[in-house]
Amino acid sequence: MSLIRIVSILALIITSQAQAAETVNLGAAGRAGVTLEEGDDGASLSIVLPGGKVQEEAGLGQEFVPMALEGRELKLIQIDLDKDGAEEFLVRGLVPPQAGAVFVYKFSGGKFVLMPFGAEEQLMVDAAAPVRVGKDGKISADIVSKSSGKTKIEKLNWAFENGKFVEKK
Repeated sequence: MSLIRIVSILALIITSQAQAAETVNLGAAGRAGVTLEEGDDGASLSIVLPGGKVQEEAGLGQEFVPMALEGRELKLIQIDLDKDGAEEFLVRGLVPPQAGAVFVYKFSGGKFVLMPFGAEEQLMVDAAAPVRVGKDGKISADIVSKSSGKTKIEKLNWAFENGKFVEKK
């Protein structure tokens, strides 16, 4: 192996941190491999679809941030939200300076598509506040705001009902 090739490989390792691929069960459609990538260009996904085609998703924030599922902190959560036998997956990206975005992907038409939160493609949350996902698909997050020296915490709750996310007060 040439010295240039070795240096190129080392540079790739240093500038891009990829985690091991997670397998997402797609029911009758098979399985997909999802790799979270964090580097100088921010957080992105590399998804190997059934049949080997690769889907890239970029612009998901500066880096991935863990969410809680049953007491475990995970950067990628797999859960069958719509009970169709195929898992959807959730990731959370840090959007500086103070925000975070939760993205939910569903396998549809041979690729993964975003599941909207109301009119938005993602759920915007406070960067420092925890995001919790229940086995039932409910997502809760705290939004922290400060006004006149007082800290206010507002709880956001979303549930997956009839094929879409609905905000619960």
